[in-house]
Amino acid sequence: MPYIKLEDRKLLDSKIDMITSYLTSKGAVNYAISRIVHLWVMQSAIANKLKLGYSTLSEGHAVLQDAAAEYYHAVMVPYEQKKSLENGSVSKLDQNN
Repeated sequence: MPYIKLEDRKLLDSKIDMITSYLTSKGAVNYAISRIVHLWVMQSAIANKLKLGYSTLSEGHAVLQDAAAEYYHAVMVPYEQKKSLENGSVSKLDQNN
């Protein structure tokens, strides 16, 4: 994800690496992601003197959607393209023109 500067990534990476060493199931990953977003929304609301209304809460949802879209675009699409080249398309609908 190129949206965060390399020096900012370095500050986060060691902490993220430590946390992920404890994530041994999908449930644990879901919990960690959810908790991070919950805390971020609450801290953001406090820092910006916002109430926890729909607009503020939807920021958490937007972050999760953006992260999911980024993962799909950066990881899943290249994998699917590779497999399509290896195994062929499903039908004429997904053939590259």
